[in-house]
Amino acid sequence: MTVSNQLFTDLATRSFSRVQAKVSDLQAQISSGKNDPRASADQMRASQLSALKEERAALDHFTNAADQAASRISLSDQAIGDAATIMRRLTELAIQAGNSTLPAEGIQGIRAEAQTLRTSLVEIANRTDALGQPLFAGYSAAPAFVETNDGVQYVGDGGRPSQRLSETLTMAVGLNGDELFMTAPLAGDRTSVFGIVDKLVDSMDTTMYEADDAVAVTGRGKLVLDADRTTKTISMTINGPEGSVDIEAELVAGLPQPMVDVINAHSATTGVTAEVSADGKDIILNSESEFELANFKRSDNPQRPIGSFQQLEFRGQPGKNPILLKAVTMSSDAMLLQVQAAVGHFAAMRAEVGAMGATVDAQQEALDFRQLRIDEAVAGLEDLDIAKAVTELQTLLLTRDASQQTYVKITQTSLFDFLR
Repeated sequence: MTVSNQLFTDLATRSFSRVQAKVSDLQAQISSGKNDPRASADQMRASQLSALKEERAALDHFTNAADQAASRISLSDQAIGDAATIMRRLTELAIQAGNSTLPAEGIQGIRAEAQTLRTSLVEIANRTDALGQPLFAGYSAAPAFVETNDGVQYVGDGGRPSQRLSETLTMAVGLNGDELFMTAPLAGDRTSVFGIVDKLVDSMDTTMYEADDAVAVTGRGKLVLDADRTTKTISMTINGPEGSVDIEAELVAGLPQPMVDVINAHSATTGVTAEVSADGKDIILNSESEFELANFKRSDNPQRPIGSFQQLEFRGQPGKNPILLKAVTMSSDAMLLQVQAAVGHFAAMRAEVGAMGATVDAQQEALDFRQLRIDEAVAGLEDLDIAKAVTELQTLLLTRDASQQTYVKITQTSLFDFLR
């Protein structure tokens, strides 16, 4: 087949262009240290790289989620620690308040500090994370706690915020406010930490502080029980000369007879009898010797006084001024136990949050290990074998130069050269 000079030139030019393109690509790869990323260069390698990069993107998502989880757990741990510190300080105040020799100014100073600590506790309960979401509101985006006429109330839900930290692990990354602040264990029951603090503050009120949770009676006395139009149950323990008994009765204002009937029903056990006073409003207690009234409780509002007791004349002994009575749960000993129960509750909750943090830390280490393995695999596919590439480049350059020199010699040959 005859090849014209023009066709030969076109073919040679195309060949030179292809070689030069390969040289340029190889030089660029050597400069970057990376293999040719195009699928056309190596389809299998491109497919493997694509799969690894998808897995790395998923790991990046899990790593970000783990970082957010660690941050939220850390903030929760700090908040619970701050709450525990406040409760420990309230424990110290409860111990100080148990000193019966404190003057009125002293107990009011303690009460003022307790009120300030209560405000700080509400602030802690409504803290937010780095994204502005409440730490303890469950799944709700609104503040977890609000002040009401009945004290601090939880308005969040019972959920625990969670994060997905791997293909198979989804875990809670915090507590909700109900379990943290509203369910402190106390005497086999659950109670609000804020309720405990409110009771402590109320117990330091001058009137309640000066009231007694038990009273010794010499023979005869007058018991006035606090009652209004709402029916309530009032209970107490009578420690009489014959024995002790726990009694309770439902009362409304101006109707002491139910309590009188209950006391008289146990007279044989206690040695204490009762009768309604001449004005029909109060209860007169009688015994041949000393007895004690203790363990007062009321079903409606333990922060209010139970009533009062006045020692009456007995066998020539003068009577005494009335003594205000309070529920046993408002005594200094009872308040100390309640505050200590709240401290123990926070310690248990903080341990649970700490376990969450340990799990997240372990998961972060696992994600880092997986990330390292993927990066190594990607590097093995992307990174260029420099020695091999330089050898190939030298071969291409040699081939290009030889081809160009051959082309020049051929194109310089004329008809006379052939004739010679």
